[in-house]
Formats: sequence, C-alpha cells, structure tokens
Amino acid sequence: MSEREKIEQAIAALEAQRDSLGDEVIDVALAPLREKLATLQQDKPTAVSTVEGERRVVTVLFCDVTGSTAMAGTLDPEVWT
Repeated sequence: MSEREKIEQAIAALEAQRDSLGDEVIDVALAPLREKLATLQQDKPTAVSTVEGERRVVTVLFCDVTGSTAMAGTLDPEVWT
C-alpha cells in the first residue's frame, strides 16, 4: 500500500469519527494529513521514471553460536576474533 493510499485511508477513518469527536478535533487532525497528501500529489512522478544506481545480488551470512557470549568472556579478545 502506498503512502498516498495510507493517508487517504486515515482521512476517511477520521471523517467517519466526525459525529462522535466533533468538527474541531477532526479538522485539527486532518490538516497535516491533507497537507502531506497535497505534497505527494505535487511530487507525483512523471510517466517515465529513471532509476539511478545499480543492483547487485548480495549474500548475507549470519551465524549465532550457542554459548558464544560466555565463551567470549573467558578468552582474550584477539583469540576470540
């Protein structure tokens, strides 16, 4: 879900609460959401989008050794490394 869609949903949810919360509360809550929505609509990308940079395949390996913290406390830091 895009940020614009999330903001629109939040606005709709607040509007649904107008009767119970009152106009003043809803108007104050909606003001920043409407400003952000207007900003997003102004910054709308053009039909042609350019992607800068490059993509690479990355492999990440994480290993968690059971008892490693206790073992590290008994060894010299250079030996542990």
